[in-house]
Amino acid sequence: MDINMPVKVTIAQFSISIGDTQRNWSSGMSAIRQAADESSRLIQLPELWISGYDLSNCEGHSRNEGEYAGELQHLADRYDLAIGGSMITLQNGVFFNSYHLFVPGQKLSHRYQKTHLFKLLDETRYFAPGESLTTVDLGWGTVGLAICYDVRFPELVRAYANRGVECLLVAAQWGMKRK
Repeated sequence: MDINMPVKVTIAQFSISIGDTQRNWSSGMSAIRQAADESSRLIQLPELWISGYDLSNCEGHSRNEGEYAGELQHLADRYDLAIGGSMITLQNGVFFNSYHLFVPGQKLSHRYQKTHLFKLLDETRYFAPGESLTTVDLGWGTVGLAICYDVRFPELVRAYANRGVECLLVAAQWGMKRK
């Protein structure tokens, strides 16, 4: 990583309406357009930003993954903007909380499946844990992908550091109302 090369990163923070994919998608699209207008090179969207913690409807939310992925890759290419965030995915009959990183000029997103599931939000009931780390060279630096609770485990962060990661991208959200 060239420490003299400035890189503008946008962290998107917006209210996520549980299960309201149209509203959440609209909020995410607005954040992406704003990041592009401000010449960001990367936008970090929240954890499960499209569906929120609507885990009892994993089946329905995972059905649209391909459509969402196609549109997000199109936007990454159009705006020359890496786009990262997590969504519910289905693989071999099992649901995952998957971080997708859409990189301009690449056909497929880079994917990381959350390895440390948060039992208090019932993630262990709905999701399987991922089993591998994901690193991506973005030209201006090598990034690692993680999701929320993962960062509570120093061995994951250490493993990324040992792989030469210079920036850890973390999609995060608190999936319930705080009292």
